[in-house]
Order: sequence, then C-alpha cells, then structure tokens
Amino acid sequence: MPLPLRDFLSRAPRLGCAWQASLDLGESEVQPVTVVSLSLTGAFLETEVRPEPGGRAVLFLPLDESDSPEQLAIVGKVTRGGRARKPLEHPDLDDLVVAVSGVGMEFDELSDQAASQLQDLIDSLLER
Repeated sequence: MPLPLRDFLSRAPRLGCAWQASLDLGESEVQPVTVVSLSLTGAFLETEVRPEPGGRAVLFLPLDESDSPEQLAIVGKVTRGGRARKPLEHPDLDDLVVAVSGVGMEFDELSDQAASQLQDLIDSLLER
C-alpha cells in the first residue's frame, strides 16, 4: 500500500547501504542484522527475525568498520515487516539490486550527541 503524501514528505532521505549491526528485541539474544537503508529517523534491517509491528527494539550500530567496540545504541519501534531493495557489488554487472526480507524500524527521539554520531556515520557512508 503506498504511503500517504504527508508521510512521504515527512520522511528523512534514506541512504542505501549494507552495514552490519545487531538488534535487541528484548527477547533471548541479540540478532545480527544488515542495515539496508538508513536515515536520521529510521532504518530497514535485513533479518530473518519477524517481530510484530509496534514492538520495541534497540539497534546497535558500530560507528566504524574496525574491531572497535564503540557502538551507537538507538531505541525505536518496529514499524513493518516486508521487503526492501539491496544493492549488490558484482564485477560484471552495474546496478545489481535484489529484494531482501526484513523489518522497518522508526527511531525514537535521539539525543543531540546520538543524532550527531548518526549523521557522522551517514556522512561516512556517503563518501564511499
């Protein structure tokens, strides 16, 4: 179902990516996920876990690709289950995109520091 125009206009621009992260749904263990799209207001996460929309979650985003343990913990809610487009690198093909299953997550209000860290992460992904 298409988004109402007011919802579309209020969404922050999404950045396509393939960032490894983890998701805590408050259940047994933290699940590994791949962040397929990311913005200051939410993300789509490739995962085999199917939490109910409306459920609370914490997304743990590494702040860089090193082995550094520094992570940004972002609290939010699951908004939907579904599919999203994920770009893939291929030596012989340009613009290869596949559909992946996962969940959409809307972030709660971020502190100024967390918003700044998330913006820095998005900026670093844009520079690639």
